[in-house]
Amino acid sequence: MLLLLPFPAATQPYRTAPHTAQPYAPRSAPFCCCCVATAAAALPIVAIKQLDRNGLQGNREFLVEVLMLSLLHHPNLVNLIGYCADGDQRLLAYDYMPLGSLEDHLHYISPGKKQLDWNTRMKIAAGAAKGLEYLHDKASPPFGDNTHVSTRVMGTYGYCAPEYAMTDQLTLKSDVYSFGVVLLEIITGRKAIKNSNTAGEHNLVAWDLNY
Repeated sequence: MLLLLPFPAATQPYRTAPHTAQPYAPRSAPFCCCCVATAAAALPIVAIKQLDRNGLQGNREFLVEVLMLSLLHHPNLVNLIGYCADGDQRLLAYDYMPLGSLEDHLHYISPGKKQLDWNTRMKIAAGAAKGLEYLHDKASPPFGDNTHVSTRVMGTYGYCAPEYAMTDQLTLKSDVYSFGVVLLEIITGRKAIKNSNTAGEHNLVAWDLNY
């Protein structure tokens, strides 16, 4: 669940925090339900992700995500501001992106809005590559090495490397595969997973391998 709250409210215990939110369509796992909250003009807005209690990610995976993201600070990465573990609620507070996500601009274009031009797409791809380079080579400690991370950090269907899905072992190559899927989305404008009954159209990577 994604909420946009004034930062002081986001840091209050879940049971006492004000929740004035308007839902819109959920899109990605393992978090579900997206909402936008009203806030006083003088207070900063943050994006809150709420763990889907019916999903596959548990407390251990939530803790791993908090520990990993709290170490990251880079212009091309969304900052984790804080988290909440109150009762059975698990929340993550991030910087809010007022212009929306890449997914919004590629696949959910508002009426009257233009598609991203080629130069903008390449700038986005370069920025994502810089963020990935930071994670692998410049973060302290770097995320990934010559072995693997076996703690299950749940990914989004369509972006996970096949070997990660089969072994639960996360490596540098797993990240590069996921980045490659995003790059294909940026170049083609197609979704990673498409609802289609046409053979070869469902998975973007499989579709690309046919050409």
